[in-house]
Amino acid sequence: MLSDQLLIAWLPLDTQKAFRKLSTINQLRFILIWIINGLCLLCFPIVIWLNLRIGNTVFATINIVYLLVASLPTLYACYQLRIKFALYYSLFTFYIGILAYYTASILKGFDTHCELLFIAHAAFSIIFLKKKQSVRVFLFLLANFIGLRYYIESLDVKPQQQGFLVNSLSIFIALFVLIYYVKILAIKNSYHQTRERQLLRRNYQRLTEINQLKDKTFGMIGHDLRSPIAVLKTQLMLLRNSIDNNKELTQHSQDLSTLVDTIQVLLDNIYHWSMLQQDALISRKVNVDLADIADEALQTYVHLSANKRLKLETSFKSAFTTGDEYQLLVLARNLIQNAIKFTPNSGIVRVETGVANDKVFLLVKDTGIGFPEPVSDDCNVHVLQRSGTMGEKGSGMGLSIIRGLTKLNGGFVHYESIPGQGTKARIIFNKSLTQLSDKRYSRKLAGDE
Repeated sequence: MLSDQLLIAWLPLDTQKAFRKLSTINQLRFILIWIINGLCLLCFPIVIWLNLRIGNTVFATINIVYLLVASLPTLYACYQLRIKFALYYSLFTFYIGILAYYTASILKGFDTHCELLFIAHAAFSIIFLKKKQSVRVFLFLLANFIGLRYYIESLDVKPQQQGFLVNSLSIFIALFVLIYYVKILAIKNSYHQTRERQLLRRNYQRLTEINQLKDKTFGMIGHDLRSPIAVLKTQLMLLRNSIDNNKELTQHSQDLSTLVDTIQVLLDNIYHWSMLQQDALISRKVNVDLADIADEALQTYVHLSANKRLKLETSFKSAFTTGDEYQLLVLARNLIQNAIKFTPNSGIVRVETGVANDKVFLLVKDTGIGFPEPVSDDCNVHVLQRSGTMGEKGSGMGLSIIRGLTKLNGGFVHYESIPGQGTKARIIFNKSLTQLSDKRYSRKLAGDE
């Protein structure tokens, strides 16, 4: 508001910035403290002059002391944005000032009606303090007011003043109720405005994140799909040129099959990664055997591992769990793909499934280059983008997908890695209540001896 801006325009720029960061209620307190004490600075010199003019030095002295001890320190504390101190100090000194004023009045033997100052103090307390604190202060002031009125009237009881206590008490309570509920309405309005601003801020932040995610996703698609598609076109040309040579045809067909598998896995990864980032992925959980999942995932990379002359070792024991079958397949593919990608030629990749400590596990172990830095069990690290041992391009999605799909299916991942020696990744899930008999898978895979 313009009035608020005028009140703080004279403050230093740093103080103005700090003021705008205050809550709405503290900004209101700041403004009211300045207005009240500013009026004191304007009015008190006139009041002091009038008291001195009529020879009332006692009241002039009280006003001077109040100006120096109460108003000026309160304004200075408020200038430093020490709102809480200024608040309590002003209320305390105001109360002491009321007592001093009426003590002097009683000593002089005349009745200056105290209800207005007590009502003013109660009004300030309601505005400045929290609800419970303002009620306590109100009750305290009410007790002071009643006691003081009884004491004053006991000194000089006049017939026309018999109903004064009841009337002033009614005014006191009525004003309290009015101001109290006006304050509650103001706080509720401020609360709703704050909630709306927070909601708008969250929506804006979420929209910004979605736009960044969209840009990153399309950038990854353009980067990671360009190379496989170019190779696919080359393979198709070679296939067309060597159609009469069965041996070359077989080789090119295998290469094409591997390339198509690579593109399919990449598209699956992009889809699952994007859905995980948006918290939009849903698991359709069924009873699955991790041995079947691991075996199917491994078949996708048999040809790729043969090209790197890797030795594939397997030990598949039935390990039944409850999870989304396709998500677990994508998870296993990423584990195996990372192991193959970062294991040098003639290395070893071992895949195991089984049951241990009433849990089921999927283990992928390699003799590769390992992680360049420690990876926490929740895999919540920044995305690692690095090339494989044969220059394979990496998008850095693997760790994020593994973490997200593992958590989504109720499991957790544990990594052990030594740079230059290899990595062991173990995914652990709860064992399914439905257990079939153990069976071993023994297949001759490329690279096995």
